[in-house]
Amino acid sequence: MQKGNAAIEGIRNEVSTRSDTKAESLKNVLRSAKKIGIGIAASLLFLLPTQALTGRDYSNTADVRAVSMQDGQRHIYDGTWSGYFALPQEVFGSQPNVTGVIGTWVVPQTNAGCEPQGGSGAENRYGFVQWIGIGGVGIRGHDSGAIPLIQAGIQSDVVDGKTTYFVGYELLPQYAERIPFAVRAGDIIYAEIRLVDDEKNRWRISFYNVTQNEHFSKTVTYKAKRNSADWMIERPTNTLYGTLRLPDFDKAQFISDGLFLGNYATINGTSGPISMFRDVAIDMSRNVSSKSPTETSALEGNGSSFTINNETRCTSR
Repeated sequence: MQKGNAAIEGIRNEVSTRSDTKAESLKNVLRSAKKIGIGIAASLLFLLPTQALTGRDYSNTADVRAVSMQDGQRHIYDGTWSGYFALPQEVFGSQPNVTGVIGTWVVPQTNAGCEPQGGSGAENRYGFVQWIGIGGVGIRGHDSGAIPLIQAGIQSDVVDGKTTYFVGYELLPQYAERIPFAVRAGDIIYAEIRLVDDEKNRWRISFYNVTQNEHFSKTVTYKAKRNSADWMIERPTNTLYGTLRLPDFDKAQFISDGLFLGNYATINGTSGPISMFRDVAIDMSRNVSSKSPTETSALEGNGSSFTINNETRCTSR
């Protein structure tokens, strides 16, 4: 709890004071990032303005009944997501209450897929979303209609070899909302979704570009499900072309500096890293060769960071 609260208060103080201490701390984060090989390139959220994301229904949420053990870790192969859930002990109990999620990641460079085809159809379109959210867990056959998921993140779309970026948030089943927030290759992004008014279901969505020292915050009204905190990458859905293939990138990293940058949740009044709670890893569905397109690592460091390897990446680049 102490570390989670320090993370929340630390970042708010960093944004508001713009102190010399912050500047030095952020420099250290960037140096550390380069050391572990995360000086990567840019990406952004939910599809191009002419290709709005469709609402997600229960059939695409993770089915927590499918949890299995893999190398001592609770794991799901399900849907188009990869990453981690932090869950209350009683996920579908009477009052699961996830009220905050913090994510810190490096935006990876994305390129066209390994075997681009001619023309501008679905075969030449790729999508990649990196996001945090609250309420992404479902039980198939139990839930119906759109899951009340609130999410915020960054998407990279590669169309005919050109990458376009989009930053935004989504209140399912509504379409994603773009926000004015610049992102470049290799930027370190801090994002937070936090309940600020329980009675009125008001949430504050915040982005902070650590690298460029840019901040955005907005308060929205939304009745989220509050049964999970989510840190994910996703193959997005396009209204014309269906679920897009992953573009070419090496890995997606949710990072921590061991201080205020990391991946934290607040569940039933307790704040802390992912590992403090009932954590479950998730990878995209296995294909016919029984190999998932992604591979999510175990939690690292203080239980607040992990890596998702892209198993479809182009080895020839």
